[in-house]
Amino acid sequence: MKRIIILNLTRMGDIIQSTALFKKIKFFYPESIVTLIVSTEFYEITPFLPYIDDIRQVNLKGLTEMLKSANFEFNSAVYEAVNSNIVSDEIKNIKYDVAINLSHDEFSVYFLYMLNSKRNIGISITREGNIVSNDKMIAYLFSAVRNRKASVLNLVDIYARCLDWLPENRNKCYTTGRNEIALSFKNKTDAEFKNNLKEYGIQPDAGDIIVSFAIGASMKSKKWHMDYFAALASMLLNYNAKIKIVLLGAPYDIENGLYIEKKIAETETGEECISARRLINLTGKTSIAGLVYTVGASKLLITHDTGTMHIGVGLHIDLIVIYTGHVGFMETGPYAENMTLVTPDISCFPCDFHIKCRNPVCKNLIKPEYIFDIAKTKLEKSLDIPNLSDVSDASWTSGFLGVHSVSDVSGAAADFSDTFLNLKYKNSGIIPYISRFDANGFIDFLPAAGGRLTLAALKLRILKLSLEYFYVQDFKLNLVKKNRDGDRRDDNNNDADKESEDKNSSSNNNSGEFNFNNNDSNKNRNSNKKRNGSSCYNYYGGYDKNNGKNSGGIYHEVDIFIDCFSEFTDVYDVYDAESGTVQELSAIDDMLCLCEEGMNKAKKLVYIALNDPLNLDKIDKVMTDMKSIDYNLQQLSSPYDELCLINYIHIINLNSTVSYDIFGMAVDSLKNYSGYKHRLIIFKKIWSLFFDRLLINKI
Repeated sequence: MKRIIILNLTRMGDIIQSTALFKKIKFFYPESIVTLIVSTEFYEITPFLPYIDDIRQVNLKGLTEMLKSANFEFNSAVYEAVNSNIVSDEIKNIKYDVAINLSHDEFSVYFLYMLNSKRNIGISITREGNIVSNDKMIAYLFSAVRNRKASVLNLVDIYARCLDWLPENRNKCYTTGRNEIALSFKNKTDAEFKNNLKEYGIQPDAGDIIVSFAIGASMKSKKWHMDYFAALASMLLNYNAKIKIVLLGAPYDIENGLYIEKKIAETETGEECISARRLINLTGKTSIAGLVYTVGASKLLITHDTGTMHIGVGLHIDLIVIYTGHVGFMETGPYAENMTLVTPDISCFPCDFHIKCRNPVCKNLIKPEYIFDIAKTKLEKSLDIPNLSDVSDASWTSGFLGVHSVSDVSGAAADFSDTFLNLKYKNSGIIPYISRFDANGFIDFLPAAGGRLTLAALKLRILKLSLEYFYVQDFKLNLVKKNRDGDRRDDNNNDADKESEDKNSSSNNNSGEFNFNNNDSNKNRNSNKKRNGSSCYNYYGGYDKNNGKNSGGIYHEVDIFIDCFSEFTDVYDVYDAESGTVQELSAIDDMLCLCEEGMNKAKKLVYIALNDPLNLDKIDKVMTDMKSIDYNLQQLSSPYDELCLINYIHIINLNSTVSYDIFGMAVDSLKNYSGYKHRLIIFKKIWSLFFDRLLINKI
C-alpha cells in the first residue's frame, strides 16, 4: 500500500483543478492512502474533494514574508518556521512513496526537502539550495510562467499527467475516460442542500431558474464592468419571470453587489420593479460550502476566471466566462466541454503581468447585450441538470449546442457562428470560444465567430499541438497492446513507423531536414487506422472514451481549427512576404543543428567520463562548448514567443540536473538535447501541415 502526500498551498481554484490528479492517483494506486495539505484560508472546500483520505491544513500567515526577508535562503529561522507550521512530527515520521508539490512558489520547495519520501514530483530544492523540477509537465508549467503569452496548456492537463511518466505507470491505459475535475456531495444530504438554499431565498423545486453572477476576481483587471453586470441582470430578469439572479462574491465584493442592486432599482419602475425583487445579493454572505450549494442549484453561471468558475465545472454547471486583463484562458479556462468563453478581440489581450494597463478597453468591448444573447441561447437549448445529490455520479451534460463528441465540435462552432453573425459577432470586438477535448484528450477552446486568423493565433495553435504530441508520444504511444488482440498488429506497425521516423530524422538533422512520416503511403496507412479506430492511442491519433474509438489525429486537428475561420489575409500576407515565417523556420533549422551538436558534445563527455575522467582540461573544454551551444539556442529563440518557451523548458531541465559526477551530467545533457530536438521536430512538422492546408485553401 502506497502512501502519497500532495502539497497544494495555492488558491481554491487550483485546489479544485487538482481533483483530476486525485482521481488518477486512485486509478494508478487503488490501495493508496492520499494526504492533501492545503492553506487554512481554503480548507472549507476540502469536504467536497473526492479521492482524498486525509486532509491537513497549514497557516501560512507570516511564513511567506519571513522567506522573502531571508532572500529565499533556507536559514535556521526559515527551517524552524516550516518545521513547526507545516511539517509536523507525525508527517515527518511517515515514509511516503510519492510526494507531489502542486504549488507554484519558492516557499513550497522547502516542504518537499524536509519530507521523508522516496520520490518527489514537482519543484523541490537540492542540498545546495538549487530549485529544480523533476517532472516533465511541471517543467513546462514553470517555462510558461516566464512567458505567459505562449502558455497554451491547461493547468488540469498538467496536473493530471504528472504521474504518467513514472515507470510503473507507463504501460497502464487510463480506462476511466478522459481527465475531469469534480466535486462530491457524498457527505451531504439532499435535505441539507435544500435547507441551505431556502436560507438564501432560492427554491429550485418551486420552478426558479437560477442564473448566478460571480462578480469577484483576484485582480481588478480581471473584473468586468459592474454597470455591465447590472445591465445584463436587468435584461435577464425582464426576459423570463422565472429567472432569479444571484450575485456571488467574497466580502471585498459587497460594495459592488450593493452597487448592482442600486443600479437595477434606479432603472426599473412600475411593473418592472417587481423583477428587481428577483435579484438576490449574496456577496459576502455565503461560506464556501454555501457558495458550492448555490452554484450547484444554478442553471447558468456567468463568471470571471475564478475559483467559483471551477466550482461550476466540478458540479457540471453550464458556464459563460468573461475574460479581460491578465487572464490567459488557455491555461486556466473551464475544464469541461461546451462551455462558452468570451474574450476581447484586441491584440494586447491578455496583458503581460508586468504591465499596468492605464486604458483597459478590453472591458468595454464585451457588451452586456452580447452576453445576454449567449445566455438566452444557452437557457433555451440546455438540457435538464441532474439532481445535486447525484452530481458526483452524473455524466457530462451535452451542452447548449447538443455536441456529443469531439468530431462534432467543428459543426458546433459553425452553428454557434451562424447564430450570432447577424448580431455582428464576427467584427464586434469580441471572440466567443467553445470548449472541447481534442484528439489527445487535452482541453481546447475553439473560436466560434468565423473571424480572421492571425499569425500569432496560428503559431500558438502549432505550439499547443506540438507540446501535446511530444508528451503523448512520450507517455502513451504503446498503451493498447495488452487491451485487445486485434489491435496488436496496428500497434506494432506504429512502433515500426516511429522507429523509421527516428532513424530518418537522425540521419537528416545535420542539414536541418528531417522525416516525420510525411510520405503519402505512411500518411494513408495512418489515416486508415484513424478511421477504423484500431487503437486508443497511435502516433497521429487520440483517445475517445467511446470504446476506444479513435476520434481523429493531427490532420483532423489541423482541419478543425482552420475551419473555424473565414479570413486568412493576415497569414497569407506574412507568408507571401517571406519575412517572419521564413526567418523563424530558418531559426528552427539552426536550432536543430545546435541540438545535434549538443548531443554529440554530451556523447563525447560520456566517453571522457568513462575513459579519461581525470583529464580536467578536456572536460572543461566540452562543457564550455555546451554552454556556448545553450547561449546560441537562447539567442535564436528569443525573437519568437513559442520558441522561447521551448527553450525555457530546456533551461529548466538543465538547471534541474542533480547528478554529482561528470558521467551523470553528461547523460542528463544528452537526454535534454534529445528532448529539445524532438520538440522542435514536432513543432516544425505541425507548422508545415498547417501551412500546407492554408495554401490549399488559397488555391
